[in-house]
Amino acid sequence: MLCAARVPHARSSAAVRVALGLLMILPLAFLPVSDVVPGRVSSGEECFSAGLGFPDDLESAGGDHEKRFVCTARSGPWGQGGVAEFAGMPDEQVLAYGRHLCAAVVRAGGDAHDRAPYESLRLSYSVELAESLKMICPQVVAVEKAKAERARLAEERKQAALNAKCAAYPRHRPLIRPIRRGVGAVHTDYNALVALEDDEFELIEASPLWVEGLAGAEPGVLQVSVANEFATVCVTAEAYDRRPPLERRGWEAVKEIPYRSTRGNLTFVDFYGGRRLVGLTVAGKGDYRVRVHVRGSERAEGWSEKGDLEQFLIMAYPAKR
Repeated sequence: MLCAARVPHARSSAAVRVALGLLMILPLAFLPVSDVVPGRVSSGEECFSAGLGFPDDLESAGGDHEKRFVCTARSGPWGQGGVAEFAGMPDEQVLAYGRHLCAAVVRAGGDAHDRAPYESLRLSYSVELAESLKMICPQVVAVEKAKAERARLAEERKQAALNAKCAAYPRHRPLIRPIRRGVGAVHTDYNALVALEDDEFELIEASPLWVEGLAGAEPGVLQVSVANEFATVCVTAEAYDRRPPLERRGWEAVKEIPYRSTRGNLTFVDFYGGRRLVGLTVAGKGDYRVRVHVRGSERAEGWSEKGDLEQFLIMAYPAKR
């Protein structure tokens, strides 16, 4: 009779053990996968030799973004020193801090330069860490792109309003037909409205020429004097293939100067990036005459969008025609 006795729950106990094992293993499958070696502290030399600095283009950058974060957070995106708390800290701990910081920044709205999330984790805020966070926190990148897009649209609306304001001033009616014509608002600085021939240029940090009077030029550079140091001005640019008749009525000052084109590509530029209006050198490289007209200088109010803007008419034509 005793031989007939058996433990009725033996099969169910095995099933329970399997279920418990799965409950312990499954959560691990949902943890972020990392290639960072436990306990390792990557040196600056290792990061540099592996090319794991902050990339010029984050989206097209290859390599492991987690390792990039560790390297840039510890040494700074530009190798000028990173977060002091990360010095000597194992890579996986630096990465863990980064993930916690990403979550905290996302909860706070996604701005990596908001100091509150750093303070909540007792981390020192730095621009270097904020920039490095982009490597492992795509939400931060998305928020930054959205912010940049809003700023771009706002700038476009502002430029459109300024162009409309310039268009509302009395329109110049040419006595002969120009080959090219452009009208618009141009941002100036250093009391200078500048036209260049370079295909590429960075932000202008100073007026390129020393000009006495209304206008001056050197080969490849044309500069017109502006009443205010920082100002948006209205410019009508007209390019001719022959000499236009002289016009003085309605203008406070008129000046004509010689100009030599070095590339046949003279256009006005915005001091804060970008070309404006049309090319003035219709006959390619060579000698030209440039006639500058101005009005509204005394009433112009510089950067004020509500006040009057200084107005310029620029005519250019080949010197031998």
